[in-house]
Amino acid sequence: MTSERVQAAIAPGAALVEIAWYKPFEVANPAERVWGEPRYVAYVLRREGEPSWVDLGPAAAVDLIIKNARAAFSSPAASSSRYRASGQALYQVLVAPLLPLIGSSNARTVIFSPDGAINLAPLSAAVDEQGRYLLETHGVHYV
Repeated sequence: MTSERVQAAIAPGAALVEIAWYKPFEVANPAERVWGEPRYVAYVLRREGEPSWVDLGPAAAVDLIIKNARAAFSSPAASSSRYRASGQALYQVLVAPLLPLIGSSNARTVIFSPDGAINLAPLSAAVDEQGRYLLETHGVHYV
């Protein structure tokens, strides 16, 4: 399927976010097959415009934030401040870098297609700088 056909299927005011786990190929010495540490990248596609992307950083660091958030959200003994701190960490690493690409002022729906441990991340519980959950400011869907 072409990106144009996918774009035509995206509703106005929505953005598709494809998140991929990958190992970068180190090109310093192509004769040696050297792979870098795993990373995450997000590709964003809106109904109009060109596809865009952003590097989300080393997979190990992102995976740790997700692990900690899941532990906080699943613990009945966790405090509300621990919930908020975990949600804020998710937001800073996985949502904030996407906002310039999804057009935060007019994209009200985000369709996530996550890879790796991000598939287990409760992205709806990401907390922005004003203390709002992502689910309060955007429609959140997963494919």
